[in-house]
Amino acid sequence: MAQFQLNFKYQTPQQNVAFIFACVLLPFWSILVPILLGTFIKMYFAGNIPISPFGFWLVLGLLILAIFAGIFFTALAEDDRLFITKEGISFPLRFLPKLAFKRTKFWEDLSEVDYISSANLLILKFKFLSLISLNLNLLAKEELEKFLLSIEMWGKNVKLAPAFIEFQESTKTNNSQSLTYTKMWEDELSRRFSNTAFIPLDPGAKLKQGKLEIIRQIAFGGFAAIYLAQLNKQDLVILKEIVIPQNANPETKEKALQNFAKEAQLLAKLNHPHIVKVKDFFVEELRQYLMMDYETGQDLRQLVSQNGLVNERDAIAIGLKIAKAIQYLHNHTPPIIHRDISPDNIILKNNGEVLIIDFGAANEFMGTATGTLIGKQAYMAPEQLQGKANLTSDIYGYGATIYFLLTGRDPMPLANAEVKQVLPNINEDLNELIYQTTQFEINDRINDIAIVIASLERIAQKLADPKLL
Repeated sequence: MAQFQLNFKYQTPQQNVAFIFACVLLPFWSILVPILLGTFIKMYFAGNIPISPFGFWLVLGLLILAIFAGIFFTALAEDDRLFITKEGISFPLRFLPKLAFKRTKFWEDLSEVDYISSANLLILKFKFLSLISLNLNLLAKEELEKFLLSIEMWGKNVKLAPAFIEFQESTKTNNSQSLTYTKMWEDELSRRFSNTAFIPLDPGAKLKQGKLEIIRQIAFGGFAAIYLAQLNKQDLVILKEIVIPQNANPETKEKALQNFAKEAQLLAKLNHPHIVKVKDFFVEELRQYLMMDYETGQDLRQLVSQNGLVNERDAIAIGLKIAKAIQYLHNHTPPIIHRDISPDNIILKNNGEVLIIDFGAANEFMGTATGTLIGKQAYMAPEQLQGKANLTSDIYGYGATIYFLLTGRDPMPLANAEVKQVLPNINEDLNELIYQTTQFEINDRINDIAIVIASLERIAQKLADPKLL
């Protein structure tokens, strides 16, 4: 199992200059100086250099020193990585004088964390008067989020200055800038559930006989909660928690439990690059849990909100990846119905890949147990609203999702999505495809996601070659 760790570049402008200078000097100390050293020794012992023994050792020492100085300077210039694990933090070599020449500082050595907003500096105060300041402008958003999370997880007895606490909270709740996976869950849960009707788990709570520790609550409402947790003190995971209301019908409750367990077993076996990995499911203290990989990125709703409408070619590229993930589910034995294809459940990862991050199994479970429909009606096919979801229900949600990418609008519930009404100049074939995927009647709707994939590929080819239009 991979250990959770950070390994990212921390390179200041000064170090960048030093690295360039080291590259310039490299041929001198690594090639020229060794050649001079060998030639000097050979000529001295051949008697071709009239120099005293003291002079010989002096020149010899200087040449050897030049080689070692070159090695040290190059290592210093090249070393621009910060390593963070559950044991501690390893800093680049240039920090050694500030760390009493101990490159790695353990978490138990960290005594206080502060933040200077004017310079965006993170101040780490260690025992024995060691103090390190890190320029957070040099870290990517995802790296910063994980760095702060590592302090929260492993800096158990660390004093957190008020300025740092305020900064840490701002990174969690910044609605306009946050692209974090956790923020997606907050938005999604607030759309799905009402006010909290049960007591969620507190940070530090442990499940699975202590193997799973709650790091913090991400969101909660109704009879559900979502947490960021750590598995085996290593991997970060997302944990969905569902509680059946005490007043639920016993027979309905039992049926919901069976269906959830059956669906969760299927999901745990999935392995596809565009589908989040479901690691486990379990029941503890009458609460149901679904454990998934922790991912970062922005969901498609955030993508449109922050960057504007997605053009036809990009929408097709994203749509093809989503469609292939759906095809993987539908071709499974037995076929798996996702039940919740929508912009909120699909993220564009930081590396540009597309990932479906949630399934409708938990929602259907709660709907069965409580008798309450849970989901997003604009993306739910008519038969799904009647509790009769099938494979074409996913195709309906898929077509509605592509409609949203192109128009920035949620489609009208229980109606055909036609992009042309919003964007008159939309490609005719693309408009027709979305229209056919969102037909009200099942028999009128495209019934195989493979047809959608083939159609998208043909449209993409036409868009790439204007002669085919």
